[in-house]
Amino acid sequence: MAFSLFSVVSLTVIYRLTINFPELPYTAELKNLESEEFLVNSKHIAHEIQHLVKDLEGRHTARVVDFKYHKIIGSLVYVDLYAEKESPRVSDVLLSAIKSGKIGNLTVSDEGFELHVVRDSSTACAATEFTCLDKTCIPADQRCDGRRDCPDGSDEHKDHGKCKQHQPIIHQTEKIVFAQKHGSIHLSASIDNSVKDSQIAWSKDSVLLGVGSLTLAEDGRVTVYKKGDKHHLHIQNATDSDDGTYKMIIQGMNVEADFEVRITSDHLAIESDECPSGERSCKSGHCLPASQFCDRRVQCPDGDDEENCSEVQCKSNEFRCESTNVCVPTVVVCDGWKDCHDGSDEKTCSHPRKTYKPHHNHVKVNAMCQDGSEPEFSLHGSSYCWSNKVCPSLTECVHGLCCPISKTRKRQSECLEGQFKCNTGQCIEDSQKCNRKYDCADGSDETTCDYYLAVQKYHEQQERQDSQPAPTHAPSHHQQPPPPASTEEQSDNLVCNDQEFRCPYLAQTRCFHYDKLCDGVDDCGDGSDETNCDSNEDQDQPAAPIPPPAPAPASAEEMSGRCLERQFECKRDGKCIDKTLECNHKYDCEDGSDETECEYFKAAMARRGESSTVSTTTEQQHHQQHHQQQHQGHHQHRQAQQHPAQPAQPSHDAHEELRRRLEEHHRREEEHRRRQEEESRARAHQQSLLHASQVESTEVTFHDEYDGDSGVGCLEHEFQCAIGECIDKRRVCDTRPDCLDASDEQNCSDRAQPSQPDHHQQHHVAQPPPSLPSAPVNNYPDQDIDSSDETSDVQITVFPSEKEVRDGRDVSFECRARTSDNSVYPTVRWARVGGPLPSSAHDSGGRLTINPVSLSDAGTYICVSDYNGQTVEARATLNVVSYGPQEVSNSNVLRQSGQCMADEKACGNNECVKNDYVCDGEPDCRDRSDEANCPAMSRTCEPNEFKCNNNKCVQKMWLCDGDDDCGDNSDELNCNAKPSDNGCKPTEFQCHDRRQCVPSSFHCDGTNDCHDGSDEVGCVQPTVVDPPQTNLQVPRGSTFSLTCKAVAVPEPYINWRLNWGPVCEPPRCLQTSEGGYGTLTIHDAQPVDQGAYTCEAINVKGRVLATPDCIVRVVDEQPRPQPPPTAPPQRATCDTRGAVSPYPNNYGSCDCKSQVTGPNCDQCKPGAFHLSEKSPEGCLKCFCFGVSNDCRSSGYYRTKDAACDRLMFAGDAEGVTMSDIEERSIDRNAPYSFFKTGYLTFDGTTDGVTKYWRLPQRFLGDKVTAYGGKMEFEIEFAGQGSHSSEPMVVLKGNQNILVHRVRNQEHVLRSDSPVRITVETYETNYEQLNGAAATREDLLMVLADLDAFLIRATHVAHQSSTSLGDVSWEIAVDRYTPDGLALEVEQCVCPPGYLGTSCEDCAPGYERSGHGPYLGTCVPIQPRHQQCGPGALAPTAPAQGQCQCKASVIGPNCDRCAPNSFGLAPANPQGCIPCFCSGVTQQCSASNYRRTSVSIDYARGDRDQLELTTSDSRQPFSPQTRAHVSGQAIEFRSFEEARGQTLYWKLPEKFLGDKVTAYGGVLKYTFKFSGSGSTDQSADVILRGNDIALQYKHREPFHPDRENNVEIKIFETSWQRVDGQQATREHLLMTLADLDTLLIKSTYNDDCTDSQLISVNFEYAEPYGQGLTAAEVEQCICPPGYVGTSCEDCAPGYSRTGGGLYLGLCEKCECNGHASQCDKEYGYCLDCQHNTEGDQCERCKPGFVGDARRGTPNDCQPEATRAPCHCNNHSPRGCDSFGRCLLCEHNTEGTHCERCKKGYYGDATKGSPYDCTPCPCPGASDCYLDNEGQVACRICPAGLEGRLCNECAPGYTRSNKPAGRVCEPIGQVTNEDITFVQKPHEGDFARHSVAHSSSANTHQNTNSSSQRRHRRRRIRVRSRFYHQ
Repeated sequence: MAFSLFSVVSLTVIYRLTINFPELPYTAELKNLESEEFLVNSKHIAHEIQHLVKDLEGRHTARVVDFKYHKIIGSLVYVDLYAEKESPRVSDVLLSAIKSGKIGNLTVSDEGFELHVVRDSSTACAATEFTCLDKTCIPADQRCDGRRDCPDGSDEHKDHGKCKQHQPIIHQTEKIVFAQKHGSIHLSASIDNSVKDSQIAWSKDSVLLGVGSLTLAEDGRVTVYKKGDKHHLHIQNATDSDDGTYKMIIQGMNVEADFEVRITSDHLAIESDECPSGERSCKSGHCLPASQFCDRRVQCPDGDDEENCSEVQCKSNEFRCESTNVCVPTVVVCDGWKDCHDGSDEKTCSHPRKTYKPHHNHVKVNAMCQDGSEPEFSLHGSSYCWSNKVCPSLTECVHGLCCPISKTRKRQSECLEGQFKCNTGQCIEDSQKCNRKYDCADGSDETTCDYYLAVQKYHEQQERQDSQPAPTHAPSHHQQPPPPASTEEQSDNLVCNDQEFRCPYLAQTRCFHYDKLCDGVDDCGDGSDETNCDSNEDQDQPAAPIPPPAPAPASAEEMSGRCLERQFECKRDGKCIDKTLECNHKYDCEDGSDETECEYFKAAMARRGESSTVSTTTEQQHHQQHHQQQHQGHHQHRQAQQHPAQPAQPSHDAHEELRRRLEEHHRREEEHRRRQEEESRARAHQQSLLHASQVESTEVTFHDEYDGDSGVGCLEHEFQCAIGECIDKRRVCDTRPDCLDASDEQNCSDRAQPSQPDHHQQHHVAQPPPSLPSAPVNNYPDQDIDSSDETSDVQITVFPSEKEVRDGRDVSFECRARTSDNSVYPTVRWARVGGPLPSSAHDSGGRLTINPVSLSDAGTYICVSDYNGQTVEARATLNVVSYGPQEVSNSNVLRQSGQCMADEKACGNNECVKNDYVCDGEPDCRDRSDEANCPAMSRTCEPNEFKCNNNKCVQKMWLCDGDDDCGDNSDELNCNAKPSDNGCKPTEFQCHDRRQCVPSSFHCDGTNDCHDGSDEVGCVQPTVVDPPQTNLQVPRGSTFSLTCKAVAVPEPYINWRLNWGPVCEPPRCLQTSEGGYGTLTIHDAQPVDQGAYTCEAINVKGRVLATPDCIVRVVDEQPRPQPPPTAPPQRATCDTRGAVSPYPNNYGSCDCKSQVTGPNCDQCKPGAFHLSEKSPEGCLKCFCFGVSNDCRSSGYYRTKDAACDRLMFAGDAEGVTMSDIEERSIDRNAPYSFFKTGYLTFDGTTDGVTKYWRLPQRFLGDKVTAYGGKMEFEIEFAGQGSHSSEPMVVLKGNQNILVHRVRNQEHVLRSDSPVRITVETYETNYEQLNGAAATREDLLMVLADLDAFLIRATHVAHQSSTSLGDVSWEIAVDRYTPDGLALEVEQCVCPPGYLGTSCEDCAPGYERSGHGPYLGTCVPIQPRHQQCGPGALAPTAPAQGQCQCKASVIGPNCDRCAPNSFGLAPANPQGCIPCFCSGVTQQCSASNYRRTSVSIDYARGDRDQLELTTSDSRQPFSPQTRAHVSGQAIEFRSFEEARGQTLYWKLPEKFLGDKVTAYGGVLKYTFKFSGSGSTDQSADVILRGNDIALQYKHREPFHPDRENNVEIKIFETSWQRVDGQQATREHLLMTLADLDTLLIKSTYNDDCTDSQLISVNFEYAEPYGQGLTAAEVEQCICPPGYVGTSCEDCAPGYSRTGGGLYLGLCEKCECNGHASQCDKEYGYCLDCQHNTEGDQCERCKPGFVGDARRGTPNDCQPEATRAPCHCNNHSPRGCDSFGRCLLCEHNTEGTHCERCKKGYYGDATKGSPYDCTPCPCPGASDCYLDNEGQVACRICPAGLEGRLCNECAPGYTRSNKPAGRVCEPIGQVTNEDITFVQKPHEGDFARHSVAHSSSANTHQNTNSSSQRRHRRRRIRVRSRFYHQ
């Protein structure tokens, strides 16, 4: 499993776990880290463990390291759980799960469970060492050497290691490999960067072994190859010469890696019966692969895997462990970790260097008990234990060790001296008490400390004080009672540790454990520890209100010391920030004090000029004044919180003020950033613009941000602060400093009273400081702008290129730049030729807006874009004309005021305008005097327009589209855009290929911006599919909602009109539009709200109005009692599942989603069900196929029944076929394989066509209950190239198609990596083929009658194989299952005539009418004309009521075949097919044979050599030149050898013979030809058989120089006889019954130069075919003597004779009883028996006499002859009548006295009396002659050995007794002693010693080691040797 520590570099604690999964089946594949089984299981286990700890603080990452098997307790899984910091809750959660027996849905056992905590160390590496990211230390010279020396590879990383980016890294699987002699050597490594295979080389001793996947070694044992992303070197049958250093080299990059291979003489360990195949058991019970024994790595807990191994020789850079036969690198000595099993590498270390080691195994990290004592051995003799039951008494199993109970148990009565006892019984060190860190699980080590008690006391005083009655006036901050001295003293110096929470808003520091957060108890006293407690809610939810800032300290002394030395203290609120954040050009303090004292800021202030200069002292005074005002507001908020009954100054104001300031701050920050970017870009490209303008007299000038004469000013409705900042004019002199320098509150003689902030008013926090000019910013960070040298051409367009407007109006130009391949959209900017942009111009996102336009603005404007050093530009021309409303066209003299007409008004410049133009919101006078001194009135926008903050009107469908259409960006504010999980921004459109994002405004704009053009596909104007209700009566003062739904591409915006005008304004009227679903909510309904409400759907393609309108009437009801004036308003608690927002609106009520109601939005509206967060409307709307509006959640249960909706592929395709997405080409005979368990695999290419798996019938039909269920399947493929852009899942039904696409499939789908795809059956996961979103109605319509279920099989362009596995689809059934209720499935209350959960079926007695919603209404079945069957001439009967049947059809409804026919089919003119049956019977039926085929496909590698011939069957002609077989076809070019002849390809034998079952099949072939001249008119295909010739002529012309495909149906209608007459069924079947020739034309024109046959496929049928049923093939009931589907063959024992119809008659063979078979055609007997011969077995064979025609087995007997006598001169009596010797002499025996008797040896066939000699062996042993011709005894008696059994065997010695055995045992062994025989003489002493040693060894080998130890303890040995 691929895993990198880069992802967990900040996780500094590892919980090393060993978990027993007893139900996990263990297989050898779990040892392979790249196997599918390892990846699937490890991913599942890691996910469940991460889910277990997901609610704990911090980030946790789990990684499965290894799987092991234990012969007693089963499967063990080793897991590393990485955490940011150590927490006792992690251990508690894990232990609790182990005790419960479940981790997620996985069963676990407490046996074998271990938990070790590995803590990180900050100890630095030596000066000569490099520190890896994981804190490992390596020699510094190993950095950037191309080898992965750090475990995480960070020494070769471009960021951490500072290496070159293109430097590849070799990741070695193992650097040192021990291989056993005669075993195998396997080296492997992967490479980070993309490197060609041809660059990878393997070598040893400078000898090249292979390159890429090409083996170059002459030694056949060596193989190099690549599998997946790894390169491998494999050597079989290892020898001593294979020992040494192997190199893996990346050629051309100077990168290599060394592999050290060491050959050992150890024999392969013997497998253990208790372990899985190929593994052996350790003493501890763990099973390891046999190859890991004696591999010089200790892996058994007791180290016994390296015992009894050959001695290892360590190298100079290695350290040898003391008690184990293992070498470790010297760099690991004294690193703080036991790399030797005995720990000898850490024994003599004075200062061990602690490093982090990410590797994992189950060898003990520290084989000591927690109290430092040595563990006891378990009862099975190992240092390892898995439970208490295997530990000795008074010990228990703790983390795999048997440790004393008194020192490890948490429940002991007393702790040791120097320890503290927790309330739980846990013992910790005394030094851990009161260290402000919770070491006890219950925190009892801190809760009794003085500092904790003091804080608690202060807290209690505060609570008592808060509970006292409120005073009549709000006390000031200084009147607050101070805390006790002890508390204050500790609080001032207190710093909370990482396990504690600090109350943020208290003057004194107060800390408590994080466990007390959100526990329902107000520990801080201000509620701050109980706010934001819904952190586990969805990220989409709005954040909780921001709490007010903490109050300032009372004095400077209190502030001092609060921040550390490395921190900076903010001026206003005393906030501490990191020192590195000071002067970083970004405000981190709320008051900006971390930047305002910096030199760059002072310099910028100085450049503003005297009028803008504000001294630092004045600025600080204003900051302090601002801070005091904020502090006062916060204090009032706190007082109001503590005394809710007090009506003065509610706390809402403080929150509202803070929110206002924050919003204002964000707006200003964005505006400031935008202006900085624009001007810095303009300055950077001033020279390029000057050159591009090609106008010598013009000049483009850009001003510096800090220049006093900058052309960038504030808007008309804004006030410019002294430092250049812009704020709303209404903020001036409102007693609140809004400018950073507080200049908006200076010189305010008459201060206006501050007003309550408007609901929509933006809010302000400190403005960020100016930053240094930066490079242009990519507006679309998701686009990958390539910075390489190879640049794409950039195209830039401007629309319009020229515009003429009159002065006083506005104008806009659009500019867009893109690369030629549409992959990147570079940023653009506008400039003006001859000067800066006008002050009224606004440049945003490529749109230049000038409002208003003046005559001086006329000229040329340039749009410029820079990309990869390339600059492009486009120009736009603006013409401005002077246009007064009453201007005289032929005179330049303007009318004076006295000359204006009665209906006109005089301008300030004496122009005249119409009275109607005055104060209309648009300037008509050139001096704008017609709009001066106008009463405050706002411009009226159309109902479908949005009014910008600058009074401009824009289309509502442009809201929140990412473009600044207003010019002040107000149309992009308050956009609650949901975060997108497809990689694109909420304001972007994702192209269908999932590789590109374009702005939403580009969608359907008439220009292809996506590579695939999908942004312009399917664009259509809106269609209203769900209009609002027609009538509604609402009570006065109530709230009502209207809904409307429309579909379109792009997504339509829903707008509302009242009586064709606008509806009321917010907040009383609220409009929402999302996904084409619009809602209008009106609060406090009044009579003015009555009328006709119209739903208007708008997009760029047009607009449409819903009909009819909704008529709303507001009626009066009895007045409701008013609540008491003193009672606080009740604020509802909004249910997040059904509310638009989790917070109430300004009226205290909840805004519910469209299908939700109730005060808390927790009830479904009538006609809806199942309140769920997954539903965008809150509840699911009843669908019921439009016939009912009453439904509820069903009582059905989910299931994935293997017999219904699950495919396991256990060696069977289970009906799955392959096709294209349109199902035009269905391959039912695809060559599937099942070599991968549980997978259906197709090997082969798809010829550029995206193939799909077609699921079988049981996945189709009515699947309405699958709604909400999970569809899951596994896929895997091998190949490379670009990913397919086709959808992953396709559902077809009811003439609709829905598709599901996998997001980010480039990251999800990888070659040779199995992946499991899960798709929940919701409309949100599907879309139409054109990209339009699917609706619930669409999905249920498809599921109601599912016609096709396709899963993509082609995933990349160059794919070699694809697999599908474990397909399942959850449906709902009306019975209990453990998978839970299917609440998303609706249970409709259906009207009469309907059935089904969604009323999708008609009840019995009802039928579909064809009219009505969706499927149509169900109506009672009406009497009608009789419906006729498929065999009728017409579908209905005529008036007389009788169906007219076809010729071979009978029955009242014409639905049965007539006798002697079969296969009723509507397309058959006769209705049924008449029985042929070769004329011997008339009884037949359709067969159950299935189609198969015989084929030749040269493109797939077939090499069949075909003969070329003419069609003349008597004298055929064949050219001398043979056709040539190439890789793609068989080709013939020598047509000059057959001038005037038509040549044919003659198909081979496998296409011929009995092919009668080909009837109804297809003959397909593909060919290609070249040439000229007239077309050859000969037949294209010729069939010959049974002296009948049939031919086929293609009607369509063939085309030269391209492939031509021919497909012929094997029906009589396709064939003709040679005389031109139509073939009959009898002709065709007789020909197919014995097909002897099949010709396909090769010559297609007179001057043919080349002809190629590419492929041929001939379908026929057989009983076990894999294709469709061959319904056209007849199955006849044959009489005796006939066999075959058409009785076309004679049965065994029968032969063909003349007479009869068609093929002749079959008569019984005449063989006189001596043969069972005869030739079926000619009648001669086959394989005559009983010594007979002849055509009828009528005569005896030579040498036999008798009459063979009698018909008995004894008809022919041998002639009477005497057998010869051969006895090799050893039988004087001769032989009997059968030639057998009567008496063998001379020690011989046998039928012919041909061998020596037992106990003799020699050659008895020589014929002399001395042929056999007695054996010289003791005990009459048998003997023989060996290969050298010497006599040798076969079996020696006990105690003897040697060739002649004349030597004593081991364990025996020469006997000194005169009689008896020659050799006797050395001694006698009893339970008590061993008695040795006396030494016979001195010369035998040495031999006697050797014999004794050999005997002892033999005895030792026959006993087990345990018996040997037992015997050593008990046996007393007495030696009887006498000494010299």
